[in-house]
Amino acid sequence: MKLQLWIRLVITLITWTSLSPNAQVMGQTLQAAKVEQLCLVDDDRISEASGLAISQFDSDLIWIHNDSDDSARLFLVGLDGKSRAVFDLVDERVPVDWEDMCSFSINETAWLLVGDVGDNAINRHLVTPDIGQERACRLLLMREPKVPLAPTHGVQQANLTIAVHSTILFEYEDGPRNCESVAVDTERQEILLVSKSKSTPLDCGVYRIPLTLDAGTTIAVAERIGSLNLAFAAAMDIAPNNRRMVIISSLGASIVNRNSNESWSQALNRDIQLFELPKREAGETVCFGHNELELYLNSEHTRQPLWRVTLPSN
Repeated sequence: MKLQLWIRLVITLITWTSLSPNAQVMGQTLQAAKVEQLCLVDDDRISEASGLAISQFDSDLIWIHNDSDDSARLFLVGLDGKSRAVFDLVDERVPVDWEDMCSFSINETAWLLVGDVGDNAINRHLVTPDIGQERACRLLLMREPKVPLAPTHGVQQANLTIAVHSTILFEYEDGPRNCESVAVDTERQEILLVSKSKSTPLDCGVYRIPLTLDAGTTIAVAERIGSLNLAFAAAMDIAPNNRRMVIISSLGASIVNRNSNESWSQALNRDIQLFELPKREAGETVCFGHNELELYLNSEHTRQPLWRVTLPSN
């Protein structure tokens, strides 16, 4: 009898993880959205895309970086899949585990933020014995460069560098966390992070760090402002209007909407919209376009599709 109950439970769990678009997930309906495959990313150096951000200068360009085991570099790619430029960061530290990036504008200045925040071993403290701050989680802030495109469309620029304007070293107030999701709310002047949970009970935390544009190195503590019942949160972004947050997880795209008079902590207490995404190989990237309805997605491995997902307007 116990064996039969166990088999029935396993079947239920398998069914739960392969839900149809109209099924309930965590008490929410998995909704449909318009999905377009724009291109294949045609650059074999982009083999493990982990961060994605729209260019603040040109809506037809996106920034991509690889996961760990790559050098500190950013790829600027067109929506046709062709690389336009590759920038090497001028930074004295080797990346530990780059996991996400975002772009934003403040006072007509365009910025890129890269999160060196991956922590699979859950041991990246602010100060680690015998290592110091070399393995601390850090956020790298740099001004987005304007790229003079070559006369021939799609020709890549060579030998380009980008300077790191500031570095935020941080740790979480409740201990080390693995994280693959970073975004910025320019209205509230906050950096948001979502930890990656793969255990039961789920412990997917949402954290905030005050945004500073000061040059140099600063130290911060990430304050926990909420929790989400999500497994494998792998990417996030905040819309240009600062009213919508998207988080990519094993469930799909979770959308958190924030009213103008509330904090993200308050917004997290309301129902979250959940949208179906195209099937991807190890999809760990997402960014908004230049409005709150448009998402871009890519995947790990070479020559993966670049997707555009358009959310319904109501």
